[in-house]
Amino acid sequence: MSFSLGDYVTVNDRLKAALAKYPDLIVREDAPRIIEAGGKLFVEARMEVYRDANDLVPMIGHAWEEFPGTTPYTRGSEAANAMTSCLGRILGYMGFGITKSIATREDVQHREPTQSPRQAFRQQIPTVTPTTYPDGDPVPDPFTGEQQTTNVYPPGDVTKGQMGKIRALGRERQLLANKALYAAITGIIGRPISALDVLSKREASAIIEAWLPPVIPDPAGEVADEEPF
Repeated sequence: MSFSLGDYVTVNDRLKAALAKYPDLIVREDAPRIIEAGGKLFVEARMEVYRDANDLVPMIGHAWEEFPGTTPYTRGSEAANAMTSCLGRILGYMGFGITKSIATREDVQHREPTQSPRQAFRQQIPTVTPTTYPDGDPVPDPFTGEQQTTNVYPPGDVTKGQMGKIRALGRERQLLANKALYAAITGIIGRPISALDVLSKREASAIIEAWLPPVIPDPAGEVADEEPF
């Protein structure tokens, strides 16, 4: 079933509409918590929205965000996304921006399926090269007798910084020998390599993303910025 994000309002739009009706609106956030359910970790957000300082019946809402985040929009900002989702649903229950759906545009966007590391890049296509002895004679296949071939991959556009990061992350995983490092990389990108400089930037980013530790939000829900690769 297809859908358009244009059919959904943003949390920002709902909040502006609420402030227009309730200029003294007060939003109170609790510190996010990490909880476990069904064998998974979640960031739980809890929030109260008061129409004004004298509101005796505030709207109270909760929202969970899977941790670590499963999409580019949620990974590294799980607490902030949970709070945004929580506020959006509270304002929706108050009647703001619900012409088509209680869900906001952020809710829908954050739940869009993501690509796996193998789908996130286009594999490099190797050149099939006949294998020969130093004197130029063909090397026969021991089973078929036909000349053996070798897949030769062109140098990729991986950066020196990415290669250094991959080696550093590899050392953390005790992948000290090139053979072990390349074998682990093969399991991520789906093709064998004999050197890091044959990787593409996208392949290198997929490797780094797979090996980076999850980002743990602090009690205030703030997450330190990471340098992108």
